[in-house]
Amino acid sequence: MKHNEESSDLASQARTDLREDCAEKYTLFVSLQKSLPRRDPSQKIISSMLTRLSKANRTTNVSTLRKLKRGALMLYRTIIIESAGRIVAPNWQSPSALHSIHDEAGNESGTITMTMNDYKRDYHRDAIPYEQAFRKAYIDGLVTMGVHVYLVSSGMAGLTTILSYLQGEKFMQGTVIVGENTYFQGKGLILAASGPRATLVPETDTTGILLLIKKKKPTAIFLDSLTNSATMEAPDLPTILDYLVKHTRHDMALVIGNTALSIAWQPLRLILGRNRHLRLVVYESLIKFHEFGTDRVTAGVIWAYGPGTEKLFDYRKNCGTNITDFSAHCLPMPNRQLLEIRMNRMHRNAHYLADRLESFISSGHAPAFSGVVYPGLPTHPSYAWTKNYHFHGCLIALRYKNQKATINAARSFIRRAIKDAQRRNVPLVAGTSFGFDTTRLYLTASNTDYGEPFLRIAVGTEDVEQLDSVVALIEDMMEKN
Repeated sequence: MKHNEESSDLASQARTDLREDCAEKYTLFVSLQKSLPRRDPSQKIISSMLTRLSKANRTTNVSTLRKLKRGALMLYRTIIIESAGRIVAPNWQSPSALHSIHDEAGNESGTITMTMNDYKRDYHRDAIPYEQAFRKAYIDGLVTMGVHVYLVSSGMAGLTTILSYLQGEKFMQGTVIVGENTYFQGKGLILAASGPRATLVPETDTTGILLLIKKKKPTAIFLDSLTNSATMEAPDLPTILDYLVKHTRHDMALVIGNTALSIAWQPLRLILGRNRHLRLVVYESLIKFHEFGTDRVTAGVIWAYGPGTEKLFDYRKNCGTNITDFSAHCLPMPNRQLLEIRMNRMHRNAHYLADRLESFISSGHAPAFSGVVYPGLPTHPSYAWTKNYHFHGCLIALRYKNQKATINAARSFIRRAIKDAQRRNVPLVAGTSFGFDTTRLYLTASNTDYGEPFLRIAVGTEDVEQLDSVVALIEDMMEKN
């Protein structure tokens, strides 16, 4: 009887989860519909899907809701890229400002000014609505005047643009502090740009970081708000920022990689109007959370506050890292409420999965593993300050007792897990990146000198029943490993 009641509760929660997911897709389709011309070929298809999604609250069959959620995602992916293609198809990457007979500006005829917006690698109008909406929806502050937002072609393009800006503006000539567990691709670039001026610091040694800042007076500091690394450390940025605001008396740039926490970590309020010497520069990949699982185009964003940070516009232009017009139209428009709901689901799923796997390992059923790495667990070295975060990321690392065997063991684990998931009819993906609807397994940092390889789980937005099946499958794989 008790088992039947638990199963009923689980099914009820699964329906609630899936209806919430369908509401997310409904909102995305409504936004897309409004952005398209009334006679766009996709309008009828969108209207049909909106009708189906509007009935989700009256649908009780969990399987039907799951199919609707998946079907809506796949249809949205198709329409958004097709509609973006139709929008930019008549246009030119080097549009004409004037013409004698043939206009070579397409839909942008009459809007092109020579040396201003006549070369899209440098600048184009397509990205502006998203940049403005991003600042309004996703950056918290009493005011956001003076905050500069620039779309770029990827998160890494954001970092290379920032590095060029810092070098050009002489911020890389003094001591440069770099987090030891900075994302490995970015870490390699930062260290190459810094040379002997770079000092690596462990992210969880807040006292050591503050002492180093006091002693060395760095001109640039690079930290990830949450590291995408084997240890997944999170620096105590509120404490570090408070110290910098109170004690910085020379020009300095604090650069934060914010992809793993995204809108859940907000630094502007901590610095706004408090120190004229300090520049805050934040960069983030948009392909993770901001595309709502559609994974259509690579894109990134830089936003910055402080004297001279508007120069990032020119450095983006000269680096050639501007987002393409096509990609700009493939990005779902910023929606804070919708994104928070999605991230809350991932937060719940990650906590549940991490707790279950930690208990499973502690019970001795997974002899090859030493533990779970997740900043929301009390065992994590950053937990003293991350315990108050309402989002701890969607990434979990599984630690092998024999770290030297990680690469081969992880590859075997992933292959067997996918094969077993096929047999059990459990959705699971072997692939990179994160922020998707379906949980992913990946061997991260397997071929680099700047990071330790690790087996990573990127949780999805599964309903509770699906999540239970994913956890059970991973536990079985761990027991057999």
